[in-house]
Amino acid sequence: MIRLIFTGRPVWMTALLLFCGYMTFIYMPFDLFYKPVADDVEVWFGLALHGWAAKATEPIHWLIYGAGFYGFLKMKSWMFP
Repeated sequence: MIRLIFTGRPVWMTALLLFCGYMTFIYMPFDLFYKPVADDVEVWFGLALHGWAAKATEPIHWLIYGAGFYGFLKMKSWMFP
C-alpha cells in the first residue's frame, strides 16, 4: 500500500500529498481538540482570526486539507495546477 503512494506521481505531488496527509490526520485534530482557544490563530486571505473565531473556522481548513489529500491520493484532475 505504501509503495502505491510513491509510484506513478510526480515528486511535487507526493510532497503535497504527504503535507495534506500530515495536516489532515495529525496537525488539524491536535489544533482543533487539544490546542487552547487562547493560543488559536487561523489566517484567511491575510486576515488573522484569534480565539473562538479561529476555533470556529478550523473545520473549514480541515476539509480543505482532507480534500487535498483525497485529490492527490486518487490523482484527481481537479488537483492539477
